[in-house]
Amino acid sequence: MIDYLNHNETKALLNEIAHSRDLAIVSLFLNTGIFLNELTALQISDIDWKTKQLNIKGNRARKIALNEDVFNTLAQWSQDRIDSDCTAFFTTTKGKIQPLSDRSVDHLIRKYATKARLNQKVNAHILRNTFAIRLCQTGTKKETLKSILGLIDSDVLKRYQDAAKAIKQTQPLLSNEPLDALDNRSWFTKKLQSIWPTQPKIAKPLKAIDGIIEANPKEIMFGRDAELKKIRTELERGQSILITGQIGLGKTHFLKHLETNFAHAIFIPSPTPIKQMLEDIIQGLGQKPDIPKASVRSLLNQIIHTPKAIRPILIIDDLAKLKQPDIDPFLLLLDHFTILAATDTMSDKLKIIWWKFQVIELEPLDEPTTKNMIRYLTQNLPISDYQMLQTKLLSLANGNPLAITDMVKHLRHRPVVSRQVIRDLYHDAGIRYREWSNMLIIFWALLIMSRFIALGTHSFEAYILAGFGTSIFMVLKYFVQRMK
Repeated sequence: MIDYLNHNETKALLNEIAHSRDLAIVSLFLNTGIFLNELTALQISDIDWKTKQLNIKGNRARKIALNEDVFNTLAQWSQDRIDSDCTAFFTTTKGKIQPLSDRSVDHLIRKYATKARLNQKVNAHILRNTFAIRLCQTGTKKETLKSILGLIDSDVLKRYQDAAKAIKQTQPLLSNEPLDALDNRSWFTKKLQSIWPTQPKIAKPLKAIDGIIEANPKEIMFGRDAELKKIRTELERGQSILITGQIGLGKTHFLKHLETNFAHAIFIPSPTPIKQMLEDIIQGLGQKPDIPKASVRSLLNQIIHTPKAIRPILIIDDLAKLKQPDIDPFLLLLDHFTILAATDTMSDKLKIIWWKFQVIELEPLDEPTTKNMIRYLTQNLPISDYQMLQTKLLSLANGNPLAITDMVKHLRHRPVVSRQVIRDLYHDAGIRYREWSNMLIIFWALLIMSRFIALGTHSFEAYILAGFGTSIFMVLKYFVQRMK
């Protein structure tokens, strides 16, 4: 005797499974009869979605065609499967992503068998027996049976064939193809899925790097090609450039990227203290201060008297920190060097500095560029729903690269970026705030005016409505103020 599940038991078992991964596992056993170790060793690359074939490796290497039933369940799991550095097709869904073990697969089969109230012991081997017996009932040739089942011993095959003969078929076969004949779906489901088949998701290969991918300014820049070309042209002509824009638009990244475009460039992270900046410039010129603990004037004279042939471009970040007493030394540098600088704000006290520059303002990234940046930064994160994450980051960042980077860094500590984690994401750096004060004043004036008009026209209904509107306005205004 061979233990197996009959038609009703198989149907009861499948009806208890709602999880796409578990349904794909049980369906794979029932429709291909692969061994337990073959299922847990199955890799993403072992499924050929185009030809609808399963490539089994190992001692029983073979190719098994997938009928529409199991293909749809595998495709559904591929959509729900979290992309990670794990290449196994069947993975865990909680905690760290790793391949399912033989023990965990048998455990989940027993769990659903208990839910289905099946009286017998059910495991992966019994599901394989179920497939083998049903396959033998189709009248398939002996060699084809051995090929599909991965059998070497003919005695085992004979046992399956004898069991199949002893079992009365519970339903007619609807296809000449042996695996298609095992398709248990209803006629309506088959028709519906033939019109709208489940499309598999091609797994995203992840980088084998610990932590998030970072956008190194020496290697990559997102969506600033026009600005880069213009700035390079102006700097080569000797025109000093000042890059402006709101916080988080990547001005520092932009400066560091431009530094790699010039053979001679000195990057200075801050113009203060002025003496430190001058010492950095001297060091960048390949020199040392002529006088130990030299004054600002002495350092400045040494820089100015450097031969013009080796004068580099000075790249200075956060220029708004420049102090007013340091304006004159800085203007002297502007007269002798081409300077590329960046600032968040252009204060009035430094107007004389701003006038010396050609100002180029950075705008927030457009949507296609933002999507490219998100794809690049999240390429090695295990994400449940990438489309949901992309939409969330787009809405929160509003094209602000710093906001995107901060949120992705927050996700790096999660073993899996689940849908709930995505829902909880928040960052206000890229959120646009609108000033509603003027609109509120106008709305308030209209309400008061409507009350006087109602009094003048003796319209009792309009007067009540205007009063009702005023009351609502006051209540809303109160709660808005409390929320601030």
